[in-house]
Amino acid sequence: YFWDQTRVNLRGRVVGGNTQGQLPLGKSLSKNNLGDSLTVVFQLEGDNASWIVRDQNDPTIRERDSLHLHGFNHTDTTIVHASRYRIKIHPDKKTGEYELPIYPVKYKITEVYAHGYPSLFQPGSVSETIDLTALHNGDTVQWSRIYHASPSLVRQQFNGGGENYFGIKQYVATDVAGLSDTVQVWYPEVDKEGKVVKDGQGIYTLGYPVYRSGQPVSMVLTAREEYYYNNDRTKPLDTVPLDGAELIITNGFHSQEDTDPVTLDEN
Repeated sequence: YFWDQTRVNLRGRVVGGNTQGQLPLGKSLSKNNLGDSLTVVFQLEGDNASWIVRDQNDPTIRERDSLHLHGFNHTDTTIVHASRYRIKIHPDKKTGEYELPIYPVKYKITEVYAHGYPSLFQPGSVSETIDLTALHNGDTVQWSRIYHASPSLVRQQFNGGGENYFGIKQYVATDVAGLSDTVQVWYPEVDKEGKVVKDGQGIYTLGYPVYRSGQPVSMVLTAREEYYYNNDRTKPLDTVPLDGAELIITNGFHSQEDTDPVTLDEN
């Protein structure tokens, strides 16, 4: 048997979107915006003879747990569970970063997940191979999973009071005799206690928004990735704007054929 003492330093992070994903590694700067129990599973690729865990003095030892400190002031933790063929890595729960010594061999990354996210592989991908065989003892290598949620297009009308409605809020109707009355076209949504629901869509009296003919409307369009912690929509939302995305706008009131491309700015 050959008992290999060679190790390389593997580090990286598991987060959602480029805002967290592009921060420098090793400084505890990123935020885990995905969920609890971040997990990455490495498995020996093309090697059925080797053992990741085997004790020279006690052959019954087939698994090993370890904890590794890293990051700014060594406050980040990586928990590792190793068995014969597999290494299960749990990155730091706050930063999503991980760091550990590992054999310089070829691995297949078979699982990446978090609570609420059964798979953090992009659609169409189920695994990934990483080859460390060309590295030497003490080298450092990086592998990160920067997950990208499906883009969302958020449409908001710019209203002076900040209320979340489209069209007009009120309409003054006048009859033939000159008598007028105010029609409330949109109402804010309230809960059972009569409090306005935060971020509620409100209620349209006619079922749909009402617009005034020829009156300009200011719209704010945002293309972004959305990440709810544990994929739970009751949790705080972390958004990642898509820099430079292009929108195609069709004004159905004008024409179904004419389109207007708009490129979003850096925000």
